Amino acid sequence: GGSLRTKTQRAVEGKEWAWPVGDDSRLHSQQYVRTIYRCRVLPERVVINGPDGTPTPYLVVSLASPGFALHQIRKMIGTALAVLAGHIPHGVLEIALTSPFRVHTPLAPGDSLVLENVNFWDAK
Repeated sequence: GGSLRTKTQRAVEGKEWAWPVGDDSRLHSQQYVRTIYRCRVLPERVVINGPDGTPTPYLVVSLASPGFALHQIRKMIGTALAVLAGHIPHGVLEIALTSPFRVHTPLAPGDSLVLENVNFWDAK
């Protein structure tokens, strides 16, 4: 049960994300595995003025992890948007995170994402 937001947060949090690097023998080495400890869509919006001065509201996605792989956040956001738009079934998230299979997912355009804040900590 629960909302799509709750199901997605449960599917993502605490799972290890393996990122393809070309050589499958290295795919599951710690260098290429990232764990997301927290994934939340915050209720407040951030409004940013575009180049023409038009204010645009943005959703705020809060992620906590000791590190991120190249394009990881773009893949996560692109997949979430595809699920919300009905282009990908929600079950694909669980398959991508729990199976040994590669699941190709959409990449969100970089120019549509804004890094609003960053905090660094050592999880060790």
